[in-house]
Amino acid sequence: MSVKTSADVLIGGKIYTLSGYESEEYLQKVANYINNKINEFDEMEQFRQIPADMKATLIELNIADDYFKAKEQAEVLEKAVREKEREIYELQHDLISANIKVESSEENAASLGHSYVGSEHLLLGLAGQEFSPAAMALRRAGADSRTLRSAIVQRVGTGVPARSSFQGLTPNCCMAIQGAVAESRRLGQNAVNSEHLLLGLLRSGDSGA
Repeated sequence: MSVKTSADVLIGGKIYTLSGYESEEYLQKVANYINNKINEFDEMEQFRQIPADMKATLIELNIADDYFKAKEQAEVLEKAVREKEREIYELQHDLISANIKVESSEENAASLGHSYVGSEHLLLGLAGQEFSPAAMALRRAGADSRTLRSAIVQRVGTGVPARSSFQGLTPNCCMAIQGAVAESRRLGQNAVNSEHLLLGLLRSGDSGA
């Protein structure tokens, strides 16, 4: 259960005792804020000449104005934070989807005895997804998984199949994945699919694929 806090504060030259469940430091900040408002108005020549009740009303109006402006600004900031959180969530979703496809590419690289995942392995992984849009497009172009595998072996050779010395993704492979994420977001989609990865590879002109 929260414990009430009390603090003696000076407001307008008079001592008041404030109580609340906030800290004493917070209560002093509240008192300082009110004091600053009173001092701000006291510095105005015309303010010193009006009745006390009108002075109090003007200060109250000014405090209310500050409150609503701060509340509006807080709502704007909260909306911006929610938008950023949504963007981060979608990006994480995109990266998870891309990672699943990269894992397939790692398996292809390992089976060829390669210690890295290049754009060529990513392409081979896409070709192996039999019913995906990317695989069907590749087959129509005469680039099925068997043909691509042979081309990769001819181009870079093979090694001893193993995963222990895996060195990660090549820069070109990373660029292709980044391009795929960008394509997915540009099209307003919430996942990186095979067609996005194929577009990323096609736009990566210097890749091994």
